[in-house]
Amino acid sequence: MLVTFKNGIQKKEQKLVKIEKSIQEGDLCFQLSWSENTEERMRTYSMSIKLGDKKQNLTFYSRIYCDDQFLDLIPDTGLRLVQRFGDNDASTFTPDSPLQVLILEKAAD
Repeated sequence: MLVTFKNGIQKKEQKLVKIEKSIQEGDLCFQLSWSENTEERMRTYSMSIKLGDKKQNLTFYSRIYCDDQFLDLIPDTGLRLVQRFGDNDASTFTPDSPLQVLILEKAAD
């Protein structure tokens, strides 16, 4: 199994990041906002879709796991870490790597 995700070891200067985007096309309006609180390690995604008089709001939350926390969770899934790379080119993983690419396999019983 191959798992790829952004390397979270890199230090971030900002504690709160927020991005908003709106698209209006005739009667259809789509709004998306995304925010990340690095101090609380939470992400919030909010969407609003409006068509004429009808409007639907959706909000999703996700937790940002520290690298050690994520690696500690792997055995609970019945998998084991085979190898970790720093990018899709199979480079060595370092704290400055742009990605973490994990090779996992089913753990022995």
